[in-house]
Amino acid sequence: MTAFSETIAQAYAVDGAAVDLGRGVHEGALEADAVVRLPLATMNRHGLIAGATGTGKTRTLQLLAEQLSDAGVSVFRRRLQRRPLRARRPRRGRRAGAEAHGRARAAVRGDRVPRRVPRARGVTGVAAHLLLAAAGSTSSAFGPSEQKYLFEARQMQALSFAAHIPLVCFGIAFPAFVVFVEWLHLRTGDPLYRVLARRWSKVMLALFAVGVVTGTILSFELGLLWPNFMATFGDVFGLGFAIEGISFFVEAIFIGIYVYGWDRLSPRAHFLCGIPIVVAGFAGSLMVIAVNGWMNHPGGFELKDGRTIHVHPFAALFENGYFWHELVHMYLAGYIVAGFATASVYAWALLRGRDTRYNRTALVIPLAAAALASPVQVVVGDWVARDVAQAQPVKLAALEGLGTTERGAPEHLLGWYDGHEVRYGIRIPKLLSLLAFHDPNATVQGLDTVPVRDQPPVNVVRFAFQTMVGIGTFLALIGVFYAATWYRVKRLPRSVWFLRAVVAAGPLSLVALIAGWITTEVGRQPWIVYGVMRTSDAVTGAGGIPVGYATLALVYAGLAVAVVWLLRRLARAPFADPEAHVAG
Repeated sequence: MTAFSETIAQAYAVDGAAVDLGRGVHEGALEADAVVRLPLATMNRHGLIAGATGTGKTRTLQLLAEQLSDAGVSVFRRRLQRRPLRARRPRRGRRAGAEAHGRARAAVRGDRVPRRVPRARGVTGVAAHLLLAAAGSTSSAFGPSEQKYLFEARQMQALSFAAHIPLVCFGIAFPAFVVFVEWLHLRTGDPLYRVLARRWSKVMLALFAVGVVTGTILSFELGLLWPNFMATFGDVFGLGFAIEGISFFVEAIFIGIYVYGWDRLSPRAHFLCGIPIVVAGFAGSLMVIAVNGWMNHPGGFELKDGRTIHVHPFAALFENGYFWHELVHMYLAGYIVAGFATASVYAWALLRGRDTRYNRTALVIPLAAAALASPVQVVVGDWVARDVAQAQPVKLAALEGLGTTERGAPEHLLGWYDGHEVRYGIRIPKLLSLLAFHDPNATVQGLDTVPVRDQPPVNVVRFAFQTMVGIGTFLALIGVFYAATWYRVKRLPRSVWFLRAVVAAGPLSLVALIAGWITTEVGRQPWIVYGVMRTSDAVTGAGGIPVGYATLALVYAGLAVAVVWLLRRLARAPFADPEAHVAG
């Protein structure tokens, strides 16, 4: 072995699966020992193959495509340069070139002669192609990623999710509020309803625009932070994201028509343009909820040698056992969050002495929706907990800090899990068995049934869960009190303490929302797809995660300031019809 061959062989020494690019050539002679190989695990990176015409770029890409395909990675090839060249006979001495019959000679010299890859119709001079390792590839094909910033990557995704999910709630419920108020105007002819609907439509547009920013960041993070997850299971849940994208465009189109069509369309046509906004908001978020349900209760595919086969996207998304309870739970949460958050603004105005018919009307409508949804959410929560007990018993054990499997398991309010049991909590005998299985003597699986590495961070999950339950109970009590008062006397409760409770319910509903999603997502750990793929196997191996995390935090901080400024400006805008905003 020459010094040249030894240097090349050491530089490209690879353990495990690799792509073979050929042998080195030194001073015109082939060096058989100078093997040039690239680890298959690096194929989830962006790359560039550059060179003058005829230096072998196309053939190199073909060679990569063949070997990636052999390793189980679906490869899509797209011609980037469209300038056609006349097919010509390859010249002697060229290392690679285009042939009239669509066949290329070896790009690198060596003993490996791979099978031919059919070329796209037409021949290009500088034949640059884009290779996409896409859905249908396997996590094993990429190999495990070495990522020492896994925790930061998870926090980065969590930050984006926490910024986006409140906007999803407003996307679910707020368009319905706006359209309902406009319907009241069409039915009664009262100009106050038109003023309120028009002002709310501007808020709807502003929140939608912010949601576009946060949603785009979130979608990019799925591919950038978790490439193995997207590559392995993209063909299972890709249908849901495709429909969500269509729903987004429909919603964007009709929001534009609705907001700018107040004085340009007839009242009935304008009202009808609001209905697709409500439907699209429902459909888009439904698809994302379906994907999350699948992540918690995967199905609709078979896994063979790390690859998904026999994929049935409809069954995976809409026939899994988690779909319905997650759908109902999230949609009720949407009306609770949007209702209480909106009502809190006008309750604050009433507390400040601005007791006008406009403020009272703007308070009653969202508060009524939240008041009806919040007590029902308690019942739905029981449904969710029983499904978790059946399908994710380890998550249930983490929620309650149940260290060992126990018959007639107790419930602990508050307290701290020390790795074996809950300390300093209020113990209620047999309540956990009763709540989870409706049987006080039922056996509840404990954390001891799985290794520690398969357990979620118990105290994080317990604190989030109990925060969600505590706030949810408070909101349900507000809803019951409001509904009972309205049923008896047909008006708002006049108590100052009630208005203060409504003001507090706005931000508390957001806290409960985030706590609920922490319960769902952190409680699923260490799995990104429950029982199938670990989060550590899905994460990217790229560096720079802490820098990206810090940058993202600054972006969201600036976005939050912009949202507050914009909403305050909309609130202070003068009324188009001053007579509608009067005391009485």
